[in-house]
Amino acid sequence: MSIRVRVGTLNQRVRIQQLVQTSDSAGGQTVVWTDYLTLWGKVGALGGALTGSERLAQQRQEAALLREITVRYRTDLNPTTHRVVWNGAFMEVLAVQDVDESRRFTVLTVKELVA
Repeated sequence: MSIRVRVGTLNQRVRIQQLVQTSDSAGGQTVVWTDYLTLWGKVGALGGALTGSERLAQQRQEAALLREITVRYRTDLNPTTHRVVWNGAFMEVLAVQDVDESRRFTVLTVKELVA
């Protein structure tokens, strides 16, 4: 599958955060998100249309929107230690792919939680 992306459409600032463990004053470990890098990207709906689901979490209904974020090719991103911040929304990274294996673009599949 070949993806067509014009570089000029990578026109939205996307911030990548990294999960980091730090030592606290009591000798324990604290897990925090820190800014890792900021990229130009194209943010769109997964498959061209917003898809999502709803669930009940802690007596509160939450909706999850799935999106695709296309950036220039990178090898340093992964779902277990990174998340995306875009337009003030925090997004969990579900997958990181070089979809057509051309090493031109990386596509992040992300889940945005909406309360």
